[in-house]
Amino acid sequence: MARRVGFKPLWGKLEPGKTSWPRFLWPLLRLWERALYKPRPNTVDNKLRKKEWIVYRSQNRYWQALFAYIGPPAHILWNIKLPLSMCMLCAVLITLWDQLRLTCCPGLPSFDPQNVTYNVFRLASFAMSLILSLRISRAYDRWWQARCSFGSSVSAATRLCIQAHTYFRDRALVDELVRWATVWQYSIYAMVTQQKRLKPEAEALLDEEELHLYTYGPKSRQVVYIRMQQILHEANLPGDIMQIMDQNLIRASQEAGFCSRIRYNAMPYNLTLLSTGFIQIWLLLAPFGLWNTNYWFGLFPYFFMAVLMLGCDEVASQLEDPFSLLPVDDILFVATRDVRKSMKDADSLLRLRDRPKSRKSSGGSMSSSGEVAVTVGEAAPAASTAN
Repeated sequence: MARRVGFKPLWGKLEPGKTSWPRFLWPLLRLWERALYKPRPNTVDNKLRKKEWIVYRSQNRYWQALFAYIGPPAHILWNIKLPLSMCMLCAVLITLWDQLRLTCCPGLPSFDPQNVTYNVFRLASFAMSLILSLRISRAYDRWWQARCSFGSSVSAATRLCIQAHTYFRDRALVDELVRWATVWQYSIYAMVTQQKRLKPEAEALLDEEELHLYTYGPKSRQVVYIRMQQILHEANLPGDIMQIMDQNLIRASQEAGFCSRIRYNAMPYNLTLLSTGFIQIWLLLAPFGLWNTNYWFGLFPYFFMAVLMLGCDEVASQLEDPFSLLPVDDILFVATRDVRKSMKDADSLLRLRDRPKSRKSSGGSMSSSGEVAVTVGEAAPAASTAN
């Protein structure tokens, strides 16, 4: 079965017609969600606000850490069930062999009477820790680069729109740049989520010919980039201002390029195979040297050791695909909202600037000491907000 990542339950929504799971299991599934889903902050789908940070840093994390291998966001135990089953099967067979050798079949040979395997594994464990730490570190760096590049590429559109509102003389060109800057944000989202088409709200911003050119172009986001470059040229800006805005646009394109390289280029496959294979082979051979007598209890610590090691490898593997662990929908929502809100705020500031001087001076006066004396009781203009 496919790997599971995120906070969407396997059974979907427990409502009539929305899940195929038997109704008599719903109380248990709701209890499972209440124990493992609701107490954990959803860092995969949402950016952390104040409420989520309180949960994130609460003492409850110690309790949740005991069950870190079960449930969201990594679903580690579910994702490692096949290699874990292989390791446990090997350990059970070795233990059963020793059971038969010491009871009914004394003629069966001992695999390692001198306990050589145990000493070899003690030496190899240091190399395994180095491989694991290297892979997890490189995978985290990849995740952080994806977060920074995606955020920078979509937020650059907001800065560009604010600059256009300030420097452009033609309001029609401002609106045109805002339209294409918003399409740019959606195009980066479509790239990192590997969607062939834009979201419907973004497609509604383009006419039929523009949408056709975007959809069937060899590199869709390049169409948006070229159009924004054309708008900057049509604005006939002074050289220094044109250079500043062009640098912002180039920076957005560079960050989008980083996102593209992370999206379509995995980490070296030989490194992935080496680290995963090292751990799995180590665990499969470990029972030959960990015990050579009838100790069934040894299966329990071996199980937890296998879960810990395979879990580290699974987390590193998930981090190699960082956009599945990033709240890209929430980041996109905030970025597009910021574009709309910045335009409304800029218009409001212009209206405040153009107020009659008599009204402008009625709100306060300059005292002899140079401080502003505000008239008590006069309401300040309400700031515009965007949902």
